[in-house]
Amino acid sequence: MAVTVHPAARANWQAMRGTVFLASVAAYILSVFVDAGWVHSLSAAVSILSLVFAWPAASLTSKWLSVLFLAAGGVVAVESRLSAALIFHSFGSMLSLLSLFSMAPVLAIPVTVGGYGQTVASTLGGRRLSGGRLYLTVSTLSYLLGSMMNVAAIPMMYHSVKDVVERSVATKPQRFLIQSVVTGYAMPLTWSPVSAVVAAVVAATRIPWVEVWPVSLVLSLAGLPLSAALYFTSRFRPSHPSAPASDVDSAPALAERASAPAGFPATAPGTPPIGHTAAPVCGRGIWQIIVAVACLIVGMLALQGLTGWSMISVIAVLAVPFSFVWSALIGQRRPFLAGLAKHRRSVEKLQNTFAVFTAAGFFVVVLQHSRFLHPIDRAFVTLSGTLGPALFISVIPVLVVCLSLVGFHPIVTISLLGSALHPSVLHLSPLWLSVALLGGGVLTFIVSPFNATLNVTGSVSGVPPSQVMRWNGRFCLCYLMVVIAAAAIGELCAGIR
Repeated sequence: MAVTVHPAARANWQAMRGTVFLASVAAYILSVFVDAGWVHSLSAAVSILSLVFAWPAASLTSKWLSVLFLAAGGVVAVESRLSAALIFHSFGSMLSLLSLFSMAPVLAIPVTVGGYGQTVASTLGGRRLSGGRLYLTVSTLSYLLGSMMNVAAIPMMYHSVKDVVERSVATKPQRFLIQSVVTGYAMPLTWSPVSAVVAAVVAATRIPWVEVWPVSLVLSLAGLPLSAALYFTSRFRPSHPSAPASDVDSAPALAERASAPAGFPATAPGTPPIGHTAAPVCGRGIWQIIVAVACLIVGMLALQGLTGWSMISVIAVLAVPFSFVWSALIGQRRPFLAGLAKHRRSVEKLQNTFAVFTAAGFFVVVLQHSRFLHPIDRAFVTLSGTLGPALFISVIPVLVVCLSLVGFHPIVTISLLGSALHPSVLHLSPLWLSVALLGGGVLTFIVSPFNATLNVTGSVSGVPPSQVMRWNGRFCLCYLMVVIAAAAIGELCAGIR
């Protein structure tokens, strides 16, 4: 017999889940300022509680993955006779990344309440662009928004440029729009300080972010013309701006707006953000986003230099005050506070992330302290010696992408590989190992059906995620080759030196 849960009870449970998630984030931020044993114990206890609240509401895939990690970690801990204290504290190891997932989206609130999506729409609407210029312009604008926002950048860009693309592209405008927006959104995830992939790679390889940033920035910028070049060789043909769209398969407006994450509404041209009760905000210059990114990076590096904190810790601490100051400077203090209040709802929906990452963190830590780590290290050393460093490093991004296709989040994969891939032992350059991990990790946001990117894109556009994946497959394959070539050549040069 099916059990019926009263809507009020479900809402209360969801609110409690959000409170526990935020409490775990608060515990991590407290541990940044107070390095004490009781704080780390508190973090571990709240992490276990968050897993208890997250698992019942998680998806079937997330449940199976979390059970797999817990069971494997339990077997490893018993076989290695690890202490109960170590097992207990293992559950708080992923709290830094979970805090980044929870706090980084706050940086999207100023972009939303500031009306920058309207600026994009008005900028494109006032120009007569077509073909490759339009594609590259849309990708670049999506790139800028993606450098500060989470996946909410996709619905914002989609709604902002949809009308322009439908007027300017005669053949399959939906495909044109999706490919340009999604590839542009994903590329800055190789270097952006608010990117969870960057944070995971920096933590795994122990390389300063400022060292890997120049290379990852160049690789990300290379993705924009590559995507445009693939457009030119496709069957798309631009029309005159007045030509009607012949292949538009958009979802109803209500469904499109409902697809945006809570607290970060999809902003259609001329529509004020949810929670903004005043008159519609006039669009502001896109240059302000560039200045904001630069200020965030400078502030992050300065705080790191003063405190010695990790990049994740700095972003978790800076997210709210930085976003508040930005919103206040553009006269949107009250809408920011309203958006921050709504952000709690989006945190409540992170049950899949908290379930899988907490369980995966437990497995990674017990594996690092187990008797199995040494044989794994020897196996990687043997493989690296057999293939050679350059060829070995070429396999890494392929492995990250392949594991994402069977359900492994790239952060989990990077954390697992980071526990076994030791650059000094394998005679690998930490820089080019980081590049390989970043390149593979970012591609999973475009091609993996288990990542939020494809699902949000499908919800916004009405196109099945599997179709979105197929459309982006050609770009992913070509960009993977670029990443492999860069990492392999870089590793060869580093070995020669």
